Amino acid sequence: MAAPARPLIHEADTAAVAVRALTTDTLIGARPLLTGPELVTQERQTALSGEAIGRPSGSTRPRWTRPPSG
Repeated sequence: MAAPARPLIHEADTAAVAVRALTTDTLIGARPLLTGPELVTQERQTALSGEAIGRPSGSTRPRWTRPPSG
């Protein structure tokens, strides 16, 4: 079974549509479909985010540690 995926939409794109809807009449009665350029799984999104911040997925650095019990 394939991993679920969804299109990601950049907030600047959403904002551009909102500005157009609020400042012009071009979207009156319209229901614009906002979607991203491709479907992305959560695993791929995590990998892309890690690459963007310089911590690729599969890094050996622990994400968090438990405090010592005591």
